[in-house]
Amino acid sequence: MRLSETAWALVAILLLAGSLGLWAVLVAPEYLEVKPTGGSGAHPAGTTPSDAGARARAREGKVEAPKKNPGGGPAEPFSEDLKAAALAATVRVVNEATGAQGSGVIVKRREAFVYVLTAGHVAEGAERLELSTFSPASYPNPKSVYRATTVLARAPAADLAVLRLATTDPLPGVARLCPPDEEPEGAFPVLTVGCDGGRAPTCFQDKVLRKGLVHKPGTGAAGLYWEAERKPDRGRSGGPLFDRRGRVIGVAGGVGDGKGYYVHAKEVHDFLAKNGLEWLYEGDGAP
Repeated sequence: MRLSETAWALVAILLLAGSLGLWAVLVAPEYLEVKPTGGSGAHPAGTTPSDAGARARAREGKVEAPKKNPGGGPAEPFSEDLKAAALAATVRVVNEATGAQGSGVIVKRREAFVYVLTAGHVAEGAERLELSTFSPASYPNPKSVYRATTVLARAPAADLAVLRLATTDPLPGVARLCPPDEEPEGAFPVLTVGCDGGRAPTCFQDKVLRKGLVHKPGTGAAGLYWEAERKPDRGRSGGPLFDRRGRVIGVAGGVGDGKGYYVHAKEVHDFLAKNGLEWLYEGDGAP
C-alpha cells in the first residue's frame, strides 16, 4: 500500500498550551512507513519469546512481576514472562480489501467469539480481515490463520476498531485493558508490541514522554494520545502499548516529529462505551 494513498501529513507541530501542558500534533495514521531502528541502548532490538519458562507460563496465562537486577541496580521494568504474554496476545492483521498489514491485540474471549482491538485505519474499507495468532511453540510462524474476521465496530475519528472472530480454538494469550482512571501518569517505561513488515510480533521497551490532544486532519476532531520516544516501524499500527502491570494502555496510531503516537486508554474506553462494548473490561483477561 502506498503511503500517499491514505496517509495524513507526517508534519508534526508541537504546541505547549500553557499550564495544562497539552500539545497538538498532526500524525499519519498509516502503517508507519519508517525505516527499522534496531540496535542497542534506548532502542534495543525486538524481543522474541525465547525463554522456555516464560513460554510455558505465557501458555498458562501467568505473568510474573519484574525481578531485581542481579547487579544490584533497579529492577527491569518488564519481566520475560510479561514480554512473552504480551507477544502471545498480539496478532497480525491483513486488510484483504487493501492488502495492507497491521497489528492488533486479543482482549477478550466470550463463548465462541474472540475480540481484537486494533487501529481504525487498519480496518478501513474492509468488512472481513485476515488474522494470524502466534504461540511460543509456533513462533515465528503463525499458530493459526483466520480469514473470516469481521469488523464489529470502528471509529475513524478515534482511530480505533474492534474485530470479532468466531472460533473455539485455544488462544495463545489474552491481554487486559487498563481502565481509564488507572493509567500511569507522567513519563514512564512502556512495552510496545507489533508485527514489523507483516512478520511475527516483536516487543520493544519504549518510554512515554507525555499525553496530550492530537488534532487529526480531515476529521475536525481531536483525541487524547500518548507520545512515545520511538517511531514504530511499518506494520506495527494497531499494536498494543503495555504498562508495567501488563495492561493495554494504548494502541499504535501513527508517527510525527520523529515520535510514536498511541491512542490513549481514555479514548479506548470512550470508544468501547459508545459501541456497547464496555464488558470487554470484565474479568482478568485470561483466556
